Amino acid sequence: MAEIPSEPSLFRTECGFILVAGLLPTGKLPLSALPGRIALVPVELVASLRHIVMAAFRACRALNTGKNVAEAFAYELGACLMGVREVSRIRQALSSSGPKVFVSICEDVGDCLRPLMTMLAWGSRLIDVEPRYRPDDLPSCSGNVEALAMEEGAMLELDR
Repeated sequence: MAEIPSEPSLFRTECGFILVAGLLPTGKLPLSALPGRIALVPVELVASLRHIVMAAFRACRALNTGKNVAEAFAYELGACLMGVREVSRIRQALSSSGPKVFVSICEDVGDCLRPLMTMLAWGSRLIDVEPRYRPDDLPSCSGNVEALAMEEGAMLELDR
């Protein structure tokens, strides 16, 4: 699997901008203190850059249309990554320590960068992260982990 680069990747969608970067959080700044729709996702939940961007787009769209399973962007993103509706499972999965994938969605690029810059000012570091997603009980003939991960999120999308 390809790594998610430390230098922020920016994508423009109908939901606005999606900013993604590899991050090693070391500060004690709570996410609730940061403005906007942001999430720190453990690398164990991410199969690829495309997987996290698609999940962020789906989460944004779900929140904007009122078809979300969770109120907070981070939990909705977790639902779209994991393909589950149980917020308690999502909360537990997002709480692991170690390298993360920083995700921010905003209307203005500066609004996406502000939370990331704040985290860096509080001691976090940008790093390249290797996705570590491993499907539990998903059989695959091809071994394409990214396709399996994206299928789980798509199944949740179809259930909405």
